[in-house]
Amino acid sequence: MYIEKIDSPADVKILSVEQMEILVGEIRQALLHKLSEHGGHIGPNLGMVEATIALHYVFSSPHDKIVYDVSHQSYTHKILTGRKGAFLNAADYDKVSGYTNPQESEHDFFTIGHTSTSVSLACGLVKARDLKGGNENIIAVIGDGSLSGGEAYEGLSNAGENGTNMIIVVNDNEMSIAEEHAVALASGIAAGGGKPVYGVYSSFIQRSYDQLSQDLCINNNPATIVVFMGTIAGMNDETHLGFFDIPLICNIPNMVYLAPTCKEEYFAMLKWSIHQHEHPVAIRVPGASVVSGNLDFDTDYSDLNRYKLVQKGEKVAILGLGAFYGLGESVAKLLKEECGVEATLINPRYITGLDVEMLEELKRSHSLVVTLEDGELDGGFGEKIARFYGSSDVKVLNYGVRKEFADRYITEELLKANRLTDVQIVEDIRKYW
Repeated sequence: MYIEKIDSPADVKILSVEQMEILVGEIRQALLHKLSEHGGHIGPNLGMVEATIALHYVFSSPHDKIVYDVSHQSYTHKILTGRKGAFLNAADYDKVSGYTNPQESEHDFFTIGHTSTSVSLACGLVKARDLKGGNENIIAVIGDGSLSGGEAYEGLSNAGENGTNMIIVVNDNEMSIAEEHAVALASGIAAGGGKPVYGVYSSFIQRSYDQLSQDLCINNNPATIVVFMGTIAGMNDETHLGFFDIPLICNIPNMVYLAPTCKEEYFAMLKWSIHQHEHPVAIRVPGASVVSGNLDFDTDYSDLNRYKLVQKGEKVAILGLGAFYGLGESVAKLLKEECGVEATLINPRYITGLDVEMLEELKRSHSLVVTLEDGELDGGFGEKIARFYGSSDVKVLNYGVRKEFADRYITEELLKANRLTDVQIVEDIRKYW
């Protein structure tokens, strides 16, 4: 098999056209086999096999620099640049990421995972090359939706203005990615009397922060945004983490960001959001294993920032946000079993505001408040609670994920590293007595 003999792009250059055609089939079979077992981007990579072989046949990487947009279509590139084992041997599948990564190979120049950036990054490499008097080729490979993004057009404009050696390869497979446009479109539909519902992954809504603020929330248009995969248990590549949506969305004025605990509460919030006319609303779809719950759910959320008191106790109050409400239940149960303390259990529901009346009431019979959130701590929900109690005698423990780009982690290990298990949390609570 030719694929087993490829250790670097130099091995591609000695192949005949007929041999490269055989290599194409072998690579596709390897991709299908791994991706059917392990998961990953199938379509983008099957569509880039011939083009990638051609690029490495013509150019001399890493002297010549190839920048893949999004880089989810770089699997053939990895096979041809010394990483074929991660596609041929099941035990090695996780030794490479699903995107380009300079820590993996000198043939990768950027860690990339989002769309429309390749042309701009390549323009930067071109500028650096010209300033240093270099002669290497710089190639941007763009497609699979990337050419629809605004940054791509900004990069194209700059590339044309530069008027120097730069090559852009367009893989046009008629897909589009346009989160910024989608938010502005939803705002326009809402302004015109429509009831738009826009679904987007947590990782990708980062690209549309300006549109959330300027186009949607300043105008206070009642569009609904459904945020998927906002969870530690979601995608685990450092380029696609679902940790950051809470700090990003919850601090925009006029936005109502809701955190349902299960399927039934999610549908109740979605129905309310679609029929109300007062606010832009985002709903964080519960992740991980959360499916159904046994709580009683409201159907009207117009009285904003009213938390739901599920269990009234004393000394310790636990605020379990969204999917982490279940963790709050486990902590409360363990606290009762080990310490005899009947904790207060609260479903906050609203990420964007404080239930001042309930939080004030907790001061009367509670000395410790614990917040649990399925996302980054810095700038998150728990910080609002801690700030509220800052001048009081009430202590606050915030639990979530520390600020870092975790990469290809095992969920259970990341939870333990951030003390997000019921046993660890109860251990911490006991230190306050």
